[in-house]
Amino acid sequence: MTEPKIEIGFGCLVKPIKEQLNDQGFTLESGDEEYLQRVADAINFLKFGFITGSVVQSAQKKLIKKIAAAAKPIKNEGGN
Repeated sequence: MTEPKIEIGFGCLVKPIKEQLNDQGFTLESGDEEYLQRVADAINFLKFGFITGSVVQSAQKKLIKKIAAAAKPIKNEGGN
């Protein structure tokens, strides 16, 4: 099974992961949503003076893979 193709932005001024996914037609389970957002926030916090840019990029790549694996298409209730 292939992972869905999604784009996620990280940083202080971007929408939460849930909103970014919803805008692209995807959703996350409640537990996944909270966990993945906490990880994204932690990476964002640590990049300011605690970890190098290459470590940030590596961590964000891993996070993107986890988000893509957990993302599910939003089911259209009306059959449209």
